[in-house]
Amino acid sequence: MFCITEPLYYYVRRSNSITKTNNYNKIKKHVYDTLYHFDSLHKFIADTYINNDNNKAIIASYLANTLIYKISALHMKDRKKYINELKQRKVGKMLLSDTLSRKIKKVILKFRISMIQL
Repeated sequence: MFCITEPLYYYVRRSNSITKTNNYNKIKKHVYDTLYHFDSLHKFIADTYINNDNNKAIIASYLANTLIYKISALHMKDRKKYINELKQRKVGKMLLSDTLSRKIKKVILKFRISMIQL
């Protein structure tokens, strides 16, 4: 491990930041911004960036997990709409299930999402 004494980055927190707020409209905007960027990244990766299919699957799974994690930030009425957006993009199929723990996680997520849809 190597440490340096010089700070190279300063984080500035703005009063209107969408990343750390209690304003629900800003939180919702952040969630849908993430969905927009997912679409861009997914297309970019599929079209140009990576030649190895295994690496594409790993990155797609990471992106899918990010989108699924965002569900918890939304109110119940907005969750249903957002989950429909995820279903249209077939996000659940992007999750890796190559290990037992990932298979279990995938089943639990599908169950939890189906309970929200009720």
